[in-house]
Amino acid sequence: MVKDFGAYVSFNDSYFKKLSLNNEYKEIIEDAVDHTLNDADNIIKREVPRPGHGSGKYYKPTGNLQRGIHKEKISNFSGILRTKVPYWVYVEYGTHAHKIKAKPGKVLVFEGHDGELVYTTEVNIPAMPANPFVRRTAKKVKPKLKEYIDTGFKERGIVR
Repeated sequence: MVKDFGAYVSFNDSYFKKLSLNNEYKEIIEDAVDHTLNDADNIIKREVPRPGHGSGKYYKPTGNLQRGIHKEKISNFSGILRTKVPYWVYVEYGTHAHKIKAKPGKVLVFEGHDGELVYTTEVNIPAMPANPFVRRTAKKVKPKLKEYIDTGFKERGIVR
């Protein structure tokens, strides 16, 4: 199982040589990557299921996933959003219906809807639909890097 995810925001610095760009351009790209990473962090925290939002039909958000996401600056031209919350993948891609069976001679114990403890040897777990918060974030963030680079070039009079 995938335990963490990474959403990368980056600009390959080899483009500077290919495009014959100088240090003024590097500053523009650095700023654009910083702004985009901050936007990505804000957007994903709005996209992820959190307490008080959603029906809770399939699960009740606790806020752990939202709190578990953090951004890291990897280099001047790249950054990443990460989480070590292991169940992010089930929220992102959903689950299929399945059964959980107790080991022979054992029972499963959990709190029922009425707050009482339930003792059983088998539980049917319904399918949970996908809530693709990482993909929604990527779709919203992708155009922002270009927008910030374009704005930086225009502000410095490099392009019109």
